[in-house]
Amino acid sequence: MASQSTSVEFLPGLLDGLERLEARWIAPPRNPLLRLPHVLTGGLRMTIARWRMRVEVQRSMRRAPDQRFGIDGGARGAAREGGANLCA
Repeated sequence: MASQSTSVEFLPGLLDGLERLEARWIAPPRNPLLRLPHVLTGGLRMTIARWRMRVEVQRSMRRAPDQRFGIDGGARGAAREGGANLCA
């Protein structure tokens, strides 16, 4: 993916997240013994990869307004990410 795009300035971190998903779910293993199970589980892995990519894009879209203005999201971002309550 990185070789296909030279500059992505919107949604920073999205390309890195998608590359991690691609490496984990789509890229073939280097071990020859694991390649047969890799081929046999192709449909399941593609379904999981598409689902995880959709989740990654949705997270990036939710974080985009906070990153656009250079803020970290404050209490709203911490609550959304499962952080502690900042008011306590």
